Order: sequence, then C-alpha cells, then structure tokens
Amino acid sequence: MNQEQENLVLLKEEEIRELNKEMKQLSKELTLDGTLVAQTFSKTKDLPLLEAENVLLESLKDLRKRKAIRMEKYHKVNDKVLQLNEEMGDAPFALEFDGIPSDAQVKKSNICEDQF
Repeated sequence: MNQEQENLVLLKEEEIRELNKEMKQLSKELTLDGTLVAQTFSKTKDLPLLEAENVLLESLKDLRKRKAIRMEKYHKVNDKVLQLNEEMGDAPFALEFDGIPSDAQVKKSNICEDQF
C-alpha cells in the first residue's frame, strides 16, 4: 500500500510539473510578464498537492481563456482582411504570426481594418 501511495504522489507531482510547464508556455505565447506565473508558483509552494493542482488549473483556465479570446479577435480581423482583399480584387493577404499574436499586433490589425 505504501508503494502505491508513493506512486500516486509521484504521478501527481509529474502532473503539476506539466501544468507548470503549460502555464509558462502560455504566458510566453501571450507575451505576459512573469508576474502571474511567479505569483501562482508562490501560492502553490507550500500547499498540499491536490490544492496546488487546483490553483494551477484555475490559473491555466484563465490563460486558456485569454488565448481563445485573442485568437478569436485575430481570426475575425484576418477574415475581414481577406474579405476586403477579395472585394478589392487584390491578391490574398493574410495576417500571419508565429504562435499567438500579441494584443498590440491585434490592435494594430484592427487599426488597419478601420481604415477601409
């Protein structure tokens, strides 16, 4: 039974490491400063594993939502640009970014859209 418990603890620790990794990656992709990640890590530092996992999952839920919103904005702007290119008879021009466009890039694209 003791070995089984140790295995469960090791498994939970690995899951938490993966959540931390995803959180760092999403923060980087969303061009957020490290404050959110640092705050979340400090919150989870002394918590039991299950509570730490819940804190990480809540933070990840927020980051995933931010990513979805930003990508939705990007796709709307990109679709509008493609539609305008088609209406003007121009060659297709799509807005392209590596990963997730930053808020500034989305706003800049919106400015371009407003000019048409």
